[in-house]
This record gives sequence, structure tokens and C-alpha cells, in this order.
Amino acid sequence: MKPSWQKLHSSVAYRHPYWQVRKDRVVKPDGSRGYYYYVELLDFVSVIPLTADRKSTYLVRQWRYPLERNSWEFPMGIMEPGERPLKAAKRELEEEAGLKARQWRRLGKKVAVANGLTNQWFYVFLAQRLGAGTQQLESGERDMIVKKFSLRQVESMIKRGIITDAPTLVSFYWFKTFFKV
Repeated sequence: MKPSWQKLHSSVAYRHPYWQVRKDRVVKPDGSRGYYYYVELLDFVSVIPLTADRKSTYLVRQWRYPLERNSWEFPMGIMEPGERPLKAAKRELEEEAGLKARQWRRLGKKVAVANGLTNQWFYVFLAQRLGAGTQQLESGERDMIVKKFSLRQVESMIKRGIITDAPTLVSFYWFKTFFKV
């Protein structure tokens, strides 16, 4: 199917080391011309670290500056340019949660974060056969807390609106879909 939008010109309106705002001159489906702005972001991974008994997982709590609140989330992070999703997942699990895993499984396909606003995708991984790693927090993560929760607790936190992070919600949904827990 041919796209109903036509890109005439594209330029970078603002550049940052981790993202940029793109300004595209377009022809819209009705034939009118205008501009479409969107944010180009690096893709990222979300990791579900599952305990050996398959009844618990680990979440990280970190301050999310734009929302001015703490957020409970699965360990996750940006993929470096050219980095494969699995390599990024292994790195992020150890950096944020201080854990390593000997068994990995990618759940589902990649997910669009906010497809009207950004071109960013994320990948969900299940990490099992966990062991100790070396936590290596970035400067903005120094107050991060890692905590073990039962899967029932995670589900309750979602239902009560304690967990509101969309990638964590999608990750947990996919986990439950694949494993019927």
C-alpha cells in the first residue's frame, strides 16, 4: 500500500546527543502541504528478570524528571548505535539491577513507543537463571532502588496505578501472554 503522506524535504530542527527533533515538509492525504515534527530517539530494551521459581521478578525504582515522580519499572535502557537488542538487554540488566542471566528469550516483536510522536521502538526480553552481576549506575540513576516483587505484587501495582510506565506495562502483558501465569 502506498503511503498517503509524501515527504518533500526533511531537516533537523534541534539536535541533542541522544535525540533530535526532525521537521519534515509534507504533502498530507488531502493534498495540503505542511510540516510534521517528530522526535528521533534511539531504540531501547526492557528486561523481565524472572526468578528460578517463576513467581517473582525484579523492578527498579528511579526518579523520572519529566513526571516529577518515582517510577517502578523493569530494567531498561537505550541501545547504543549499532548494538544488537540482546547485547543491550544483557548490559542493561547488569548495569541497572546488578544481575546477570544465563538464559534469554525475546518476547514478541518490537513495539512502537508513541508512533505519532517518535520513531522509537523497544524490544522485550525475558532473563532467567539469574546470578549476581556488577551494578553500574549512571549519574542520574544514583538513587535507583532494585527490589524483588512477586508477580502477584506486580499485577496489583499495575491495577492500583502504582506502575504506570508504558514499556513496563507492555512487557508484563507480553510475559503473561507468553507464559499464562
